[in-house]
Amino acid sequence: MKTACALFLLLPLLAGCSTNDGMIMEETFDASTGSDVSVEIVGLEEALPTIGQMTLVVEISNNSDTDITVTKLRLRPFGQDSVYEIDQTAVGLDETIEEGKSKMIRVQVRGRLRRQPRDNERPVAVVTVSVTLLTGATYVNQFAFEVPIHRI
Repeated sequence: MKTACALFLLLPLLAGCSTNDGMIMEETFDASTGSDVSVEIVGLEEALPTIGQMTLVVEISNNSDTDITVTKLRLRPFGQDSVYEIDQTAVGLDETIEEGKSKMIRVQVRGRLRRQPRDNERPVAVVTVSVTLLTGATYVNQFAFEVPIHRI
């Protein structure tokens, strides 16, 4: 009975991590400039931080020698002391990026002011950005960006 329960609990985990050939492949890599896949927040559009909405522009660059397919883009807040915090956001994608090329992805995010900025402190949000490829590999980078807010 214990073996059946343990197997029942492990099956969803294994199914979520396996590839088509049955091999488990979950690797995480640095996505900073110069990596096979680099990820950067390159812009902030349509910022309405007073109501907690904005659009981030994320550039995904394929620096490898083969085409890649991006299946997921995820943004997560990082740290506890930032002035502004975004909500965790995940977007399912099916974007093929040719070798040596880049794509811009616009992501709607919501967030909130965690505290009033101190004197001479910039209203910054810190996020971890990750992209997952069809192969199962995940590339991760971290960013701090200023959010245009009005002092209350």
